[in-house]
Amino acid sequence: GGKAPSPPLLMTTSTRDDRVHPYHARAFVKRLGEAGHARTIYYENLEGGHGGAADPKQQAFMTSLWISFLWKTVGKGWDKSTAGS
Repeated sequence: GGKAPSPPLLMTTSTRDDRVHPYHARAFVKRLGEAGHARTIYYENLEGGHGGAADPKQQAFMTSLWISFLWKTVGKGWDKSTAGS
């Protein structure tokens, strides 16, 4: 038996997060790539803070980003043959 494919991952952070430096998200995504996890999407908001958004417009954008990611990966069924390892 082979390894089960890793599920897709959406990693978001904010450049201005005052609690968790965005380096941690960047390094995590880099290490995932080095480990062969090819289905990682990374988004870094230049504004915002620990919550990821600075205003209602950005909150709406982040929500639409998450919903779109879920729809493309879970909602329509995840194509395991192209998932990476």
